[in-house]
Amino acid sequence: MEDEAKKEAAKVEIAKLIAEFEKNRDYYDKTDEANIETKLIEPMFTALGWTKDDFEKREKVRRKDRRGITDYTFKLHGKSVFVLEAKKVKVEVDWDEETWKQAISYTLSKQVRFSVLTNFESLLIFCTDDEKAMSPFRKLKYTEYLRTRFEDLWLLSRDSFEQNLIFDRAASEGRMKKRRTIDAALLEDLISSRKKIVESIERNYGGKYTTLEKDDIAQRIFGRLIFIRKCEDKQINFDKDDKEIEMLKEITALPHSKAYPQLKKIFTKYDDAFNSGLFVKDVDSDVDKIEIDGKVIKELINSTYESRDKNYIYNFEWIDADILGNIYEQYLGHILKETTKQTQIKESHAHRKEQGIYYTPTDIVKYIVNNTLGEMLKKKRPEEVTKLRVLDPACGSGSFLLKAFDVLEDYYEKNIEEKQLKFDSSGEFYSIKKQVLTNNIFGVDLDHKAVEIAQLNLLLKLAEKGHRLPLLQKNIQNGNSLIDDDAIAGDKAFKWQERFSSIIQFDEKDQLKDGYGFDVIIGNPPYVRPHKISKADKEFLWKNFQTFRAKSDLYNCFMERGIGLLKEGGLFSFIVPHTWISLESFYEIRRYILENCKVVKLVQLPKKVFKDATVETTIFVLTKEPSEEKRDNNNIIVERLEENGAISFVKEFSQFQIKNNHLYNFELYSELPANKILNKVKQKGKRLGGLVNFFYGLKTGDDKKFISDEQKNREYKKLLRSKEIKRYSKKFERKYVRYLPELMIKNKKTARPGDRERFETEKIIVARMGKQVVAAHDDENYYVKDGMLLLKKSELTDLCYITGVLNSKLINYYYKNYFITIDVLKNAILELPVAVADENTKSKIVELVKRIEGLNERLNEIGDKKTDERRKIEEDIEKTDADIDELVYKLYGITEEEKKIIEESSK
Repeated sequence: MEDEAKKEAAKVEIAKLIAEFEKNRDYYDKTDEANIETKLIEPMFTALGWTKDDFEKREKVRRKDRRGITDYTFKLHGKSVFVLEAKKVKVEVDWDEETWKQAISYTLSKQVRFSVLTNFESLLIFCTDDEKAMSPFRKLKYTEYLRTRFEDLWLLSRDSFEQNLIFDRAASEGRMKKRRTIDAALLEDLISSRKKIVESIERNYGGKYTTLEKDDIAQRIFGRLIFIRKCEDKQINFDKDDKEIEMLKEITALPHSKAYPQLKKIFTKYDDAFNSGLFVKDVDSDVDKIEIDGKVIKELINSTYESRDKNYIYNFEWIDADILGNIYEQYLGHILKETTKQTQIKESHAHRKEQGIYYTPTDIVKYIVNNTLGEMLKKKRPEEVTKLRVLDPACGSGSFLLKAFDVLEDYYEKNIEEKQLKFDSSGEFYSIKKQVLTNNIFGVDLDHKAVEIAQLNLLLKLAEKGHRLPLLQKNIQNGNSLIDDDAIAGDKAFKWQERFSSIIQFDEKDQLKDGYGFDVIIGNPPYVRPHKISKADKEFLWKNFQTFRAKSDLYNCFMERGIGLLKEGGLFSFIVPHTWISLESFYEIRRYILENCKVVKLVQLPKKVFKDATVETTIFVLTKEPSEEKRDNNNIIVERLEENGAISFVKEFSQFQIKNNHLYNFELYSELPANKILNKVKQKGKRLGGLVNFFYGLKTGDDKKFISDEQKNREYKKLLRSKEIKRYSKKFERKYVRYLPELMIKNKKTARPGDRERFETEKIIVARMGKQVVAAHDDENYYVKDGMLLLKKSELTDLCYITGVLNSKLINYYYKNYFITIDVLKNAILELPVAVADENTKSKIVELVKRIEGLNERLNEIGDKKTDERRKIEEDIEKTDADIDELVYKLYGITEEEKKIIEESSK
C-alpha cells in the first residue's frame, strides 16, 4: 500500500509539470537547457523520490569539438546508479543518435549501468550492460508519462533502484548482458598501441632494447598522453605564459614523419609548464631519444579521443583516476601473460598479479578512507589537519591516496580560511590542493611503474591552468616496505627513518619515538603465501617481524609494519584475507594487535570482492592505544558492507572477550545469538588436539605413475581421495596406490610421506575440500590422499564417538561461525571442542554411528538405482543422523531456542 501511495503522489506532481509544459510550450521551445533542468527535469525526479542530496549536478564543459560532461549523476547510498543528460526541447533526442552516443559514453566512463537522455518532451533510458546499448531500453513521450507508460517512468524512481526493479526488468528482457566498460575499451586500445610501439622500436633499433625497456617506453608515453588528455578535457592545457598548448588531435593531421617529433615538442612544453617529473627528458627510458613510426603515434593519439571501434567517446574529465589505476592493473596482468617466460622480469612490475596484488574496488577504498581519515578529521582542529600524515605502504597505482586526497581537499575547502590561490616565498605556485599533496599524502610501492602511475594520478588532481606542479618523489617513493637490508633487497631496500626522516624516528630499541609516526595508514597489501617468497626474504622476515610464521602470509607483515609506523592514537585500516581472524598460523598477529591497539571495527564483505582472485576478505580498523585498560574496555563493532555500498550493523562485543578466547579468535561471522552458543560449546568441550594425533594423507608427486585402477601386487594399497570421504561413509572408487616409503630416502620417486602406521590403523579421516567438517570412521586400513587423519592419542580415545560429534550440526555450526577458511584446515580441526560424555551417552552415539555407517555401506552397494529399499535406507540415515544430533545437543546443554538457531542456519 505504501508503494501505491508513493506512485499516486508522484502522478499528481508529474501531472502538474505536464500542464505547465503544455501551457507554456512556446517558452519552453525557446528557453535554454538550464531552465529545462530546473523547472521540469529536477521536479520530475523529485516526484520520483529523489532529493537534491541524491544527485550531483556538474558544470557543463564544451570547447571546440570536445564533448562536455553529463549534467547529473544520480547516487544511491553514495554509489552512482545512473547518469542523466539534459537537452533543450528543440533537440530531437528521440532520434538523434549522436546525443545517444554521447550519453552512453559518459555512462560507461562512470561505470554505471543506465543512462537517461531527456528534454522533458521525450525521455530515453539506455542500458549500457546491453551489447545493443544504442537501442533504447525505454523510449517515452511526455504524453505517455501518466496515461500509458507510468510504470516505465517509475523504473527511474529511487524506490526502483532501492528494490532492484529496474535491474530485474532489464535482466528479464535480456538487456543485462555483459559488455565491456569504457575502461576495458581503453585498455584494449592501449594494449593494441603498446604492441605497435614495441614493433616500431624493434623495426627501427633491432635488438638494442629488451622487452621490459620497450615496455617502459610505451608506459611512459601512455602516462604522458593520459596526463595531457586530462588537462585538455579540464581546459588547463596552457603554458606558464598563459599561451594555449596545441591539442594532441592536431598531430593526427600531420605527415607521418612529423608526428612523433611534434609530440616530443608538446612533451617539452608540458615539462616547462608543469615541471611534474613526468615529462623530464632522459629519465628511466629513451622515450625522448628514439623515433617511433608516425602512423603508430597518430593511431595512439586518436585512440585517446575515441575508441577504435567508434563506439565510445573518451572524456578524461569523466574517467576517474581510480579507473585509470584499474586499467593499469589489468594492463600489468596482460603484460605478465606475455612476459612470464622472460628471465629478465625477476623484479618486474608485471609480477603484481603473481605477488597477490589486485586493484581495490571503489566502495572498499571509500569505506576504509572514510573510517580512518574521515573519522580523524572529525576530531581535529583545522590547524592540526595541515600536519596529518596519511600513508599507504603498498600504494600501487594510488587508489587509496586519491580518495584520501579528495577527502582532505574537501575538508580544506570547508574549514581552512586561506582558500584563495597564492604564491609561496620562492615564487612557486601554491594552492590548497598542493598543500594537501605535499604535506598530507605519502605512499610506497615495490613496483616503480606503479609509483609513477600513482604520482601521475595525484598530479592530475593538482593540475591548474598555467602553473607548475610539485615533484612527488619525496611523497610517493619506490621501495620494499618490509625489507631495509641492501644485501637482500638491493636498491629496493627501504629505510623508513632515512626516507621519511621528519615523520619517522626510532629509538635504540627500534621502537617509534613519541610524537613520531603516521596519523592514518590505509591500503590493500599484497597477499603472498610463504612458499612463494624467496628464501632470503623469508629469513629476513622471520628474524625481523614478531608475527611472521611458517604458514602466515606476507600481508601479516604489512599489518605489523603498519602498527609499528602508526602514531599513538592513529587509525589503521587494510582489506586483507579473512584467514587472519581465526587460524592458528595468524595467532601472533592477533596477539600483537591486542597488545598494541584497540580494534575499532571488523567488516564482513561479500564474496569475490576481487574479480581476479578467489580469496575472501575482510576490513579491519585499528587505533594505536598504549593503555591496556583502554584496550580491554574497548567495544569492537562488526559491520557488513554490501555490494551496493550499503553498510549494516551486525554486532558489538568487548575486546577483553577476545583475550579470553583460545588463540584470540575474533569470531567475525558469528551473529549475536551465536555468541552464547559458541561460548557454551567451548566451555563444555575439550580441545580435539588433546584427544587425537593428527597426520596428513599421502602425496605421490606423480598420480599417473603411482595410482592404478587395479591392485597389481601387495605394494598397491586401497586408496581414498578427499572427494571420496563422505559423512559416515567412504566411497571407494577402486583406486590403488603403490606405496614404498622406505625408498623415499634413496630417491623421491615413490608415494610418501614415509610411514605406513598412520594408514594401517583405526582412524578418523576428514575431507579437506569444502567449508564444513566431513568425517568418516575407518578400520579398514585405507590409504588416504589429500585428506586428514586423526589417530588415537590413548586407548581411552573412542574414534567412533568423536566421528559422531564432528559430523553433528552443532559442531559444524561452531566451525562455520568460529573459523574462516576456504577449505577445512588442520589448525581449525584441532581447535574443535569435543565434549566428554558419560558412558551411557557415549555408547548410544557409538551405536548410532555404527548403524549409520552400515546403512551407508548398503547404499553404496545399491548404487544409483531408485528402489524402495534405497528410499527406506535414506530415511533411516536421516533419522539416525537426527538422533546423533539430538544426543550431541544434550551433551553441550543446548536449549530448544538455541537448537532452532542452529537448525535454521544449517538449511
